[in-house]
Amino acid sequence: MDEVELQRRIVSVFDGLKYRISDVEGIYQDDHRGAKWKTEIAELRGLCDYLGASLKGIGEVNLVLFVHADDLTDEAIIGKCHLIKDRLASFKQFALRFCWRKLPVTAKVFFIFRNSEQAFHFRTSVQDHCKQHNFSNTLCVLPFGIDVSAKSIWDYKGLPFHFLKLADIEAALFS
Repeated sequence: MDEVELQRRIVSVFDGLKYRISDVEGIYQDDHRGAKWKTEIAELRGLCDYLGASLKGIGEVNLVLFVHADDLTDEAIIGKCHLIKDRLASFKQFALRFCWRKLPVTAKVFFIFRNSEQAFHFRTSVQDHCKQHNFSNTLCVLPFGIDVSAKSIWDYKGLPFHFLKLADIEAALFS
């Protein structure tokens, strides 16, 4: 599967999951918040190959980012996750306040590998260092992996729980 076909399938699958990838800038229609949203999305787009967003739930901001990671070193992948977490702070203005704090801003980062050896190395030794989450902070970076040659998707270990059905996503991407 070439890169264009993979991107087309990812857009199709995640648009079906209510993540707007094809028109992520158009989530906010009003002028004031829409301009801020477009600015933040443009800055975040510099850290990934393509991205989507969902404002489902009661005021949570859920982002999904895709990064082709075959050419990246371990340090570059970990650093990219830290940079993404730093950029998430600006998305808190779009989250709803509930009681004394804002609802979470979550970025699910899918690292795409064409080489199974690199994917396995990422899964066993790098992925744990990419997860940025603690219970007191409402900014979360959750790393996932996509191995194109093995046609598989895997998630991170531990908390927080995510509600993506990876088996369904894997079946839709690689069928």
